[in-house]
Amino acid sequence: MKNEMKVLFITHYTSIYGANIAMLSLMKCLRDRHGVVPFVLLPGYGDLEYVLKHEGIKYVVSGFVPSKQGQKMSVFKSLMKKIKTPYYYARVFYRLKNEKFDIIHTNSSVINIGALLHLALRKPHVWHLREFGDGLDYHIYQNLGKSYERFVFNKGADRFIAISESIKEYYSDRITKVEVSRIYDGVPSVGRMVAKHSNRDVNFVCVGCLCGGKNQMQLINASSILVNVLNVKDFRLNIIGNGEVEYDLELRKKVSEGGLEKYVNFWGYRTDVKNILAKMDVGVIASRSEGFGLVTVEYMLHGLPVLGTNAGATKELIKDGCNGFVFELDNAEDLANRMKYFIDNRPEIVKFGENGLQIAQTEYSVEKNAEAVYSCYKTVLGDEG
Repeated sequence: MKNEMKVLFITHYTSIYGANIAMLSLMKCLRDRHGVVPFVLLPGYGDLEYVLKHEGIKYVVSGFVPSKQGQKMSVFKSLMKKIKTPYYYARVFYRLKNEKFDIIHTNSSVINIGALLHLALRKPHVWHLREFGDGLDYHIYQNLGKSYERFVFNKGADRFIAISESIKEYYSDRITKVEVSRIYDGVPSVGRMVAKHSNRDVNFVCVGCLCGGKNQMQLINASSILVNVLNVKDFRLNIIGNGEVEYDLELRKKVSEGGLEKYVNFWGYRTDVKNILAKMDVGVIASRSEGFGLVTVEYMLHGLPVLGTNAGATKELIKDGCNGFVFELDNAEDLANRMKYFIDNRPEIVKFGENGLQIAQTEYSVEKNAEAVYSCYKTVLGDEG
């Protein structure tokens, strides 16, 4: 195998959110520690393009059709998608014809262009699985049918990487002929301040898009139980993020009806989340289905204990009774009791937070993630020494 390995990374969008943040961290670490030369295929122009320029990572822009999208398609739209697909793929092949790379690495399950490049160019293909699909997390549905998906999965890759055991299990009935490795994402720890936990009231924080899948309503219901049933008043719930307008209004209406204005703060979208987390005490994840949980690890890196649902990968990241507690999805009373535990036991916040920080730095480091992915690369290239 050559000392210098060139990898074509393929992403399905151009904003700087979870999947692309993970990909950027991975590419930089692979480049700096293992000599990998990353090259990126972008579906369009956007913020990611400017980050790649800043990092000196080469890229090419060529639009292509996702194989999954955020809603079920009509028969007509599905047919039109199939008709347009060959054109987009031919354009991608043309844009890449002069590029030399050793491995194709697709960063998401919602695109299959990497599988087709693998079959056409006979290049090894590593495929990241980040989303549940079937409307479970991002309301993503397969455009071309599950039979097509099974065919592409089992013929179009040399190795899959699932970002959690939950994701790996989800795809186990569709990926039957190719090995799937569970490799947790790496989360950068640089630039994070550990919380001091010096607030008068215990500050709970929830970061994420305001939508039903993130389930912020359970937090507000739990807050209502604390105030109106358990007579607990020395806490604040901080909700950071924006999203679906109707859901946002529904949350605010619930706060108003419950007389919770003093206890629940809506921060909206913020660019200084790291600074805010350093002033919080306990992080909360109420999501119905997280493929990994970037925010969960970010809480831990700021020294915050985590309260999370017993759904998706969240339950994998929280060691119950060590760095936080797992609570039952849609059981507001269970969450309220977990919140009350930290309100009544302030020293435990520091203890659980320190445990979480150590776990995050050990288990979810960028370096550990890159090392495992690089090992996959060597395997598919036939160099396991």
